[in-house]
Amino acid sequence: EQLKRIKGVGHHTALFLSLLPDIFDKYKASKDIDILKIDRSNKLVDYFRSISRVKKVEEFYVFCLDAKLRLIKCVKIDGGMESSISFSRKSFAEILAFEKCKSVVVMHTHPNGDVNPTQSDLKATLRLIDISNTLGVNFNDHLIVTKTQYFSFYDAGLLKRLKDQVENNSK
Repeated sequence: EQLKRIKGVGHHTALFLSLLPDIFDKYKASKDIDILKIDRSNKLVDYFRSISRVKKVEEFYVFCLDAKLRLIKCVKIDGGMESSISFSRKSFAEILAFEKCKSVVVMHTHPNGDVNPTQSDLKATLRLIDISNTLGVNFNDHLIVTKTQYFSFYDAGLLKRLKDQVENNSK
């Protein structure tokens, strides 16, 4: 609406100009994906922040990696409600299989600004590890991102404990 107040800027021009940041982000992401090697959690968080923004609802992303930890594809599974995400086991498994992932990192946003994992986050991570194991895909990390911080299950040592729990439950 502010752009339309400028003399000579109509509805279509204002709409186009307002979309430019998103168009640029998508273009930049498509160029960066060819060289992005995910060997540290902060690299993936930086990449995510370059292609998206933390919104008012939780969003869930799957980052498929090849054997050398290079990003193959980023897939948004769900934009949830204000305080929760949902996904189906089937959709997660299909992404891993279809994209031929060797490793996977999942990420979701916490719009409330709290990076600490909830009980729901822990349960979801256990399910995702189990699915990944079944398909022979290495589950590398689960990241929770806010506008200013992030939490890495791997960096915090929580991922190893959850993987051990899944392993013990499958025996």
